[in-house]
Amino acid sequence: MNKTALGRWSLVVGRWSSAGILRRSFRRLGLVACGLLLVASTAALGETLQGTVTNGTNGSSAAGVEVTLLSLAQGMTEVAHGKSDAAGHFTLNYSDSGGMPHLVQVTHQGVNYFTMAPPGSNSVQMQVFDSAKKLEGIATTVEIMRLQSDGNSLQVLHIYAVRNASQPARTLVGDQGYEVAMPHGAILDEAAARAPGGEPINATPEPVKGAADRYAFDFPLRPGETQFQIAYHLPYPGGQATVNATLLHDVQHFVAVLPPAMHFSATGAVFSPMPQEKDANVQVATNARAGDRIVMTVSGTGELADENNQGPQEAGGAAPRASGPGGGLGNPIGSPDPLSRYRWPLLGALAAIMAAGGFYVVSHRPVAAVISAPGAIVNAVPEPAARPQPAQTPKSSVVLLEAIKEELFQLEIDHQQGRIGEEEYRQAKTALDTALRRALQRASLNT
Repeated sequence: MNKTALGRWSLVVGRWSSAGILRRSFRRLGLVACGLLLVASTAALGETLQGTVTNGTNGSSAAGVEVTLLSLAQGMTEVAHGKSDAAGHFTLNYSDSGGMPHLVQVTHQGVNYFTMAPPGSNSVQMQVFDSAKKLEGIATTVEIMRLQSDGNSLQVLHIYAVRNASQPARTLVGDQGYEVAMPHGAILDEAAARAPGGEPINATPEPVKGAADRYAFDFPLRPGETQFQIAYHLPYPGGQATVNATLLHDVQHFVAVLPPAMHFSATGAVFSPMPQEKDANVQVATNARAGDRIVMTVSGTGELADENNQGPQEAGGAAPRASGPGGGLGNPIGSPDPLSRYRWPLLGALAAIMAAGGFYVVSHRPVAAVISAPGAIVNAVPEPAARPQPAQTPKSSVVLLEAIKEELFQLEIDHQQGRIGEEEYRQAKTALDTALRRALQRASLNT
């Protein structure tokens, strides 16, 4: 073999040897890649949430209901979906979201029921109810009107507490929805609805056709107490106004709350003062009937103190008032529910109330509704039965987590319905995600 042929043969052998090495290397890399993919896939499917859904109407297991797991870390994005089996059990596999909480949604007969799945939880218990378009046992127990004025307008926050005591327990899903009325000339600023044990979410009532100044919330009345809130403002020429409150429902107790500096008088109902209230002028009428027209005359100016007795709502680090008229009537984060503040006195016997000449005030449930800014209505402290939280988590952390979660929920709704633009959505989403991560970090450090 001459040198030229030998050189060529050596070159060929070298090439094939290199190719063999490359093939072996690629083969090994492929095995490593497959192993990594397998590990990644296992990690992605490693988080599991199990639960049971029961039907509160008949006490049986709720089979075949839709269960959706929503990630709060991804802006209310669906991360898992399934159905309950014959025994009401379900299992959802999802990827790790970095220790972020999730929201579980169960849909039964067109009504959604929610519960929180805090970080680290692997099981939840859910309850649904059968739906009906007509029910006995629906009653408006309390209406509260909180009024204040800065001299430019009369700002009103109207709260309704509606009790669904149907037997057996069912959810009311009427065609019209729960109706509310605003005084003529009032301008609606914001509104919210709160399911029993849930969180207030923005829910704009729609005008009722053929009925001036009447609106309806398209919101199911689940068993228990549902709350509706509307905030609006009225002209206030000369520092006084006449407010006509037309009752659309029988109501056990109608409450008017004003700053002590403002004057109040009314016709159409007999009001009794709550003399033990020093930071507010609280007037109560009992057993008002649908169709009654309560005419209230108010004058003067003043702002309602917060429920923690810290003075006007900007003081003491409380949440600032909304910039628009009608804002700032809500309570600061962490304060008692405006209904719970008067619940026990209002539910006392009428004879005892009149004999005593006043009421005593106690807190019934540590929940709070807040209207701190347009589009930011949140529940400050969750009810443990409906929003389970780790026992060791400080209350302040729970409050912040619940507030941020509600804002994420409302942001996604507004985005899906086209109420906000893409840029505004992106900026708000980024800010809320950052706040949620920091709140979770603080909560973990405090445990």
